[in-house]
Amino acid sequence: MRELVLNKSVDKITVKEIVNAASISRQAFYYHFEDIFALMEWGFEQEIKTIADTCSKIEDLKDSLKLFADDVIKNYPEMQRLLNSKLHRETENILYNAVKEYFIIISKKKTDDDLLSNKQFEFLVEFFSRGIASYFMEQCISGKKFDTDLFAEEVFKLIISRIN
Repeated sequence: MRELVLNKSVDKITVKEIVNAASISRQAFYYHFEDIFALMEWGFEQEIKTIADTCSKIEDLKDSLKLFADDVIKNYPEMQRLLNSKLHRETENILYNAVKEYFIIISKKKTDDDLLSNKQFEFLVEFFSRGIASYFMEQCISGKKFDTDLFAEEVFKLIISRIN
């Protein structure tokens, strides 16, 4: 799917092309996925779970944030094409959910549960997820150079100031 997204307008990709590229039947595709978007969503979810799990094992929060940002940047070519397609709203939601999943996973390991109430925690996860997803999208669409070290440093400062 990734190769198709990179080489063809997202709006013109067909299930037939996907099943041919994956060497599966049309029935197998529809057994697992409702449509092409569901496949894309599943792919992003799998990738984010993997990177979030890896990041949660990194003791230094800044290093974890940098690794996460590096992974998002690695997917910029696909994201640019998706954000410029009819699926741009869905892509925005996928990115938001990916960032939110990342923050939930790493925060379970890296925060002291006594510091925040559930309501505070949920607010901060929502706040950071929306803001960071929007920031990633703006950087992706604009094509500006993304400094992952600066990103990790600034987000780290924001997170620590909210927890302390």
